[in-house]
Amino acid sequence: MGNIRYLLISRKNPVTREYAYSASKISGFAPTITTDAFYAAMAENAHIPVAQIPAVFTAITKAIENFCLNGHSVTFPDLGTFRASINSGGQAVEEDFKTDDIRGLRLRFLPSAKLNYELRANTSFTRQ
Repeated sequence: MGNIRYLLISRKNPVTREYAYSASKISGFAPTITTDAFYAAMAENAHIPVAQIPAVFTAITKAIENFCLNGHSVTFPDLGTFRASINSGGQAVEEDFKTDDIRGLRLRFLPSAKLNYELRANTSFTRQ
């Protein structure tokens, strides 16, 4: 069971121009988990020797990179899908578009419906 701490912040709605309160997660509440702590938790949960986990992550990362850079999406059941996307400037005429107009490449992650459900079902919220 998780617990997310939040604050209420007054923000302006860009459409109506009216202010309303909305929740904002407190970032400093829980520090970033170190790689070693993450590997230790994985080893404990999966009963895998902790020494093998870095090699598995390296292999997974390289496979995601290779597949996404070749236009594929990579889906992990119960986790989500990784895919590459690009952003670019526009041209008025299709023939004027050049690869130089492409500004960047990003890796996107879309969590699975199961992961989203589990996170929401197993989390409580505490207002600060």
